[in-house]
Amino acid sequence: MLPEFSQQELRKYASQGPIVTFVHSNICHAVILTLKGTFTIELPDFEKSKCETQHEQFQRYLNLRGTEPEDARLVLESILIWLWNAAAEPIVSLIMEKLNIAGLGARPKVLPRVWWVYSGWINTFPIHLAEGYQRALETGEPCTVMYMVISSYTPTIQALGYTRRTMNRMTSEGPPNIPSAALVSMKITPNKAPDLPNAPMEVDQVEKILGSHYKVLTMGYPRGTFQDTATRKAVVYALHTCTIAHFACHGEAAEKDPLESRLCLYDWKARPLKVGLLMRMDFKHCQLVNLSACDMAVNRDQLLREEGLHMSGAFLMAGVPNAIATWWPIIDVYSVRVSRDFYTGLKNSKGVLDIAKAAETRSKGTTVDARSPIGRRELLSARVFEDQRFWFANFSVGNASNLSLLVDTGSSDLLLNVGKYTPSTSSQDLGHEFNLSFSTSNSDGTGSESMTVHTFQDTVTLSGSNFTIPSQALGVVKNPLSPPQFPHDGLIGFSGINNSFLNSESWFSNLCINHAFKECRFGLALGINETGTQYFGGVENDVFEGELSTAPLQEQWVTWGDVVFNGTIFEKGARMLMDSGTAVIFGPIDVVQKLFDAAGMQSQANLVPLNPQVNATILTGYYPCTYAPSFGFGFPSLNNISQEISNISSPVSNTSRVFNVVAEALAQESTNGNCTSIIHGVNDLDLWLGF
Repeated sequence: MLPEFSQQELRKYASQGPIVTFVHSNICHAVILTLKGTFTIELPDFEKSKCETQHEQFQRYLNLRGTEPEDARLVLESILIWLWNAAAEPIVSLIMEKLNIAGLGARPKVLPRVWWVYSGWINTFPIHLAEGYQRALETGEPCTVMYMVISSYTPTIQALGYTRRTMNRMTSEGPPNIPSAALVSMKITPNKAPDLPNAPMEVDQVEKILGSHYKVLTMGYPRGTFQDTATRKAVVYALHTCTIAHFACHGEAAEKDPLESRLCLYDWKARPLKVGLLMRMDFKHCQLVNLSACDMAVNRDQLLREEGLHMSGAFLMAGVPNAIATWWPIIDVYSVRVSRDFYTGLKNSKGVLDIAKAAETRSKGTTVDARSPIGRRELLSARVFEDQRFWFANFSVGNASNLSLLVDTGSSDLLLNVGKYTPSTSSQDLGHEFNLSFSTSNSDGTGSESMTVHTFQDTVTLSGSNFTIPSQALGVVKNPLSPPQFPHDGLIGFSGINNSFLNSESWFSNLCINHAFKECRFGLALGINETGTQYFGGVENDVFEGELSTAPLQEQWVTWGDVVFNGTIFEKGARMLMDSGTAVIFGPIDVVQKLFDAAGMQSQANLVPLNPQVNATILTGYYPCTYAPSFGFGFPSLNNISQEISNISSPVSNTSRVFNVVAEALAQESTNGNCTSIIHGVNDLDLWLGF
């Protein structure tokens, strides 16, 4: 089957990990080369006709992703599941068996390295992203290639040997002078949209890491602080002398001729840096190219699938032994953290950069993950949402798509307004109804709303991601038939089961239970015009200005903080629930009364019926709009700091920051020069909530 190699030679090539190649005839087989021998496995569901069908679907996904992200997500998810069942799972299972490594569902302590030979149909599919999604939901086992192995690609076994010899030569010989890094940043690309506002920040982060190890040359446009304009001539010259090259720019994968795929530099229209040109070059010193640009590992020509005709393949052919590239469009804001974490991960235990760790680093943490616009299990984030308002996100519920739901961290349930729910074929009517009552945010603290809710179970997905729960409990408002109901199309709770009228885990909690995220975290970065970016599975430090304050959690969404009046702590160590479902702030009525008295505010208590059996006393404060009192909240609480100060490994911030409520936000309503405070007191409430 592989006559040009002896068994001894094959084992030599597999010394660093198994090599997988695919042989297509009437039936597809995978040949797996390992140190222990050569193994074959039949893959009947990966035969030619099925690959052709899935390739058509993949092209459909590429066409849909920019205009219909929800449809694109469903198409891609189907492809990745097929890819897992047809090829990835049988191969990975056999590798685990032959190498005596833990089986599926038990992640190896040290992930084995696997090289996929991307000739044939495998060149058109991202097998490193294949996943057994349904099995993961049913068993709780993470069934993804990324979870089990470190994936790399090579066009041929001989090419793999060549790149290893090249890397060894470069390492032993060293650079001709001081090792250098060429960093390219295209914030603005002439005649091409959109701009990439985070590209300069990305290169700045990379320069900070590489600067102590390499002589750094920065190129970009606009020229600004860069040492040179990123023209094709300047970039190619740098590639002939540098050790590392990093590109933060636009990329294009040609629709018909893959030799025309290109990086978009300053003069990309007249003098493009494209595949056909790169293939003819010979870079004798460049050990690593990182293409932080869109579609740089994509060949869209089915007839040329045997060839590695894309930008990353072109760099390999030009003598660069390590090339990192993307299968998708990437989100500009994520690239900063992705690049920073990647280069930080190249450092060995002595703090020295080790380029040989590129694949290992690329498979960890926030690399590959954050670059995909389709949030994947084990990945950092789903996608960026520029919402109608910053606490809203779009969801598909059953067959109803793009529902704008209020993300509510103070409750657990998914509740839809009248007429918003379209059941899917898998929907289940749970046959249960309940009455829901809550106080409204009238300026005088009065008012309430009651509604009857009918319960169902259906598939719920975050739009633009594959964060999906197939059997999520939800409620649909039955009456009243007219507003006031919930804002927009409804709300989705992110809290635990203790706050559930449906007696069900929230959608977010179910994702955490099913290990959909690397970390069970949800975050929000507010924009300047009530838009924002929502994050799942991690914290995006780079999108925030200044230092983040970290406070410990007592329980889900509850932390400790200090209540501040006129810059002085009024109450220390108060429990605070970060409740995104309310536009006001509630606190214990006795503490709020003392706060109003200290500020010289008038106050009034009103009895509000929450339901026929329960009333609540709501305290509301008033003040002259021209003399707004100064209220704020400090995080973390000074109590937490004193407790954690001796623990140097604690993530809790060692200083507290006070976040004052600005005057414009403090006023819930104003009438004739009198303002109503957004801060209210509630009887029988033992914590603060809102924020």
